[in-house]
Amino acid sequence: MGSPPKLIEQVGGDAVGATGEGISRACGYPHIGLLTMTEVVMHLCWIVEATTLPVIGDCDTGSGNALNVMQAVREFERVGVAAFHLEDQVTPKRCGHYEGKEVVEKMQEAGRGERVYEESRYGQSRHSGRLGLP
Repeated sequence: MGSPPKLIEQVGGDAVGATGEGISRACGYPHIGLLTMTEVVMHLCWIVEATTLPVIGDCDTGSGNALNVMQAVREFERVGVAAFHLEDQVTPKRCGHYEGKEVVEKMQEAGRGERVYEESRYGQSRHSGRLGLP
């Protein structure tokens, strides 16, 4: 039995998804924003080093405003994450299945997305809490 990234390689997977939920649970925490972005990046680094497959990281909310998001994306790039998810909820976020989520204003979200796209080497996948979908 190997590590999950190695198992994904062995069954012919195309990429490894490193979720915020998975990283939080690996640290013994619920996925409610208790880990710092530094801790998330550290775990992503270990995951990237454990596989030859591209790793898709979960940036959650990017830990705040556009500047926080850019710093998170720079760190994701530095450790070799191939792509990432970015949510439109305010920090700290709630599970997408629960009521009472707060999403950032449309203009703020647009600014976060544009900044990431302009200043990073890759595009992004956006997750919307507006619809309540996972």
